[in-house]
Amino acid sequence: MWGRLKKIEQRIEKPLLIRRKGGASGDKSVLTPDAKIMVEQFRKFKLRVEDLLYDEQDRKAD
Repeated sequence: MWGRLKKIEQRIEKPLLIRRKGGASGDKSVLTPDAKIMVEQFRKFKLRVEDLLYDEQDRKAD
């Protein structure tokens, strides 16, 4: 998974995670603002595709 993430970061030339090492609570990574936008865009895309699939199934059932 981390390898894929690094490849995406290289392709878009932007970091997607803010990585923090160590400390009392251990390592921690958080999404960058760009990554949050990408996640939201993907969520909307996924919902739209699901809607289209359900619409198509309903059409075939009629």
